[in-house]
Amino acid sequence: MATPVVLVSVLQPGLVRLTLNRPSSLNAINVDLLDELTEALCANQDARIILIDATGDRSFYAGENLKEILAPKTGSAEELRNSFNKLQHITRLTSSSSAVVVAAVQGFAIGHSWQAITGGITLRLTQIVGLLKAKEVLITGRWVGAEEALKLGLLSEIANDPKHRAKQLAVELAGLPAVAMASSKMQLERAVFPNMEACLQDEVNVASCCFAQSDASKPLPILPHERLLAKTARRQFAIQHAVNIFPGRTFLRMAGADISFEHDKVLVMMRSSVEMVFTWLATNRLGAVFVPINVELKSITLKHVVEAANAKLIIVDAELSLELQTVGFSDNDSIYAKGGDDTPMDSFSRLMDAKAISNTHAEVTPATTAAFLYTNDVLYCPFPLFHADATALTVVPAILLGAVAALSTSYSASRFWDEIRDTGATVYDFMGATLALTCKQPQSSCDRDHKVRLVWGVPIPHFAKVYEERFGHPLFTLYGSVEASLPIFQPGNLPAGSCDRLRDGFQLCMANDMDEDVPPKTPGHLLLRSDQSNSFFDGYYGDAANTASALRSLWLHTGDLAKVDEAGNVYFLGRVKDVIRRRGEIINAAEVEEEFLLHPDVVIATAYGVPSSFGEGTEEDADERELWEWARAHLARFQVPDVIELVNEIKRTSTGKIEKHGLGIEGGVKFDRRPGARQSS
Repeated sequence: MATPVVLVSVLQPGLVRLTLNRPSSLNAINVDLLDELTEALCANQDARIILIDATGDRSFYAGENLKEILAPKTGSAEELRNSFNKLQHITRLTSSSSAVVVAAVQGFAIGHSWQAITGGITLRLTQIVGLLKAKEVLITGRWVGAEEALKLGLLSEIANDPKHRAKQLAVELAGLPAVAMASSKMQLERAVFPNMEACLQDEVNVASCCFAQSDASKPLPILPHERLLAKTARRQFAIQHAVNIFPGRTFLRMAGADISFEHDKVLVMMRSSVEMVFTWLATNRLGAVFVPINVELKSITLKHVVEAANAKLIIVDAELSLELQTVGFSDNDSIYAKGGDDTPMDSFSRLMDAKAISNTHAEVTPATTAAFLYTNDVLYCPFPLFHADATALTVVPAILLGAVAALSTSYSASRFWDEIRDTGATVYDFMGATLALTCKQPQSSCDRDHKVRLVWGVPIPHFAKVYEERFGHPLFTLYGSVEASLPIFQPGNLPAGSCDRLRDGFQLCMANDMDEDVPPKTPGHLLLRSDQSNSFFDGYYGDAANTASALRSLWLHTGDLAKVDEAGNVYFLGRVKDVIRRRGEIINAAEVEEEFLLHPDVVIATAYGVPSSFGEGTEEDADERELWEWARAHLARFQVPDVIELVNEIKRTSTGKIEKHGLGIEGGVKFDRRPGARQSS
């Protein structure tokens, strides 16, 4: 029979002692202790005095590893929430019962031990120490020594032998008139804790939210020598810790290369797959650096990227390995081709241990995603895993929330909604021309046959209302980048064209080409700064010059143009390199493109700048003129293009954005708006 983790003993009639009995774990709570403590409190509600102490002399209660100990079966947010509700029930059983509870606090008392000691945390702490001190203690999570705890009113007294003194006090209280003592306690509780249930439920909601988006799922550091060890010998401590938890596990060893230490780089050239997700999470688990690269890279560009990465290991899809061979990496022993015939060792299969890997990765998702994603969501993303949309904004939130990430191998307008329906997606994101291409598909009676409740991305097109009406779900937008995370996002109604307002903790500046401030509603360079550490990127790898330029004047220069109104709403105008300047006017290429997309015969369009002098023209093309006349009727004069070219296909990147690099002024029909002028081709 297993040893009870809560020992129950009757010291005398009406006096019951409950002893927390996990000394080897410093009495840290787990599901068994939580259940047995709750059962013991329920069974002894008729006692006059309940004495709570703990075995050992180092810790009364050492906190909890929320996910591993309070949600051991599934690790899910739902299981953890059930445990939180049980913790709150301890408050009901201690503060609302007629029994007087005496706690012998010897050693550490962390986290939810204060449920039993004070009969609640948030509201009770405020009543005891005052609002400002309660904020300071809860927000910082700092240690409070016995002397300070006594001054704050968290303890009634300090004793050399807390257990002996607590027992002595319990015996003294047991000799007092039972009815008067119980009545006094209940009257005081009702007077200071009238909204107990609302407060307890709010604490559950807050705890669940924190677990979904922060470090709350990590075990608390308990002993000073453990913190010192982690600080002074981080690598050795991490390895030893991993060995203790996973004895005999080979982490990653391929072709003589061991990936075990921080800063080792693993370059991955793979199409989206479950194996790529596992590889990414396993690499992060080891403390190595995951370097995913675009699978479309070729020739000199690919060679430069691979050389700059200086990776210890390269993992590549077998069908892509030829590209590496053509740029001189065919003899590199550190290359592993997934799907090839020459698997170097069986340890790759051990790397693919999804359960062990996914439970360790918990810090890269932006906190904003928790504001609108839920545990029962299915997050669909059609973009490749070398892009942050698929990783940081889809897979990671799904892992942290206990939701589902549904990844497509690539975006396809024709099969987009079929994949949405097949996966049961409730949320998807967009960027580039994906909404335009999707909207251009033939209308169907199945357009609203889906479970989607939310769609978010950039940019919000001018035809957003048409899209929302057709497919039956709202579109939300924001502003973010790999360099800046998601600094601009506030859920709620937005002015037309706005990508939202700045989040707390960030600063924004709109500047001209000389980094001088510009007035509200004036287009300018978008500069950002954060009040918090690690909010922005560290820099461009191996490119000190561009890093210094991007971070000059203590501002992150995003490379984007925008404008901000008096209310702080940000309006994204486009990348600096994509914006067209004409006679002093700034033209947002996306706005021009979107207007042409409203024409029923246009599937996709791209606008880009060309020199203003084209020479004389002689011939006329009706199709191009029709579109030019359309532009004159629907666009501002300065937005009307001078050249229109019709092509069978416009090249797009793997994330759905228009590939404007390489576009020129050759071909197409050139227009001159001067009276009597003719167009040329």
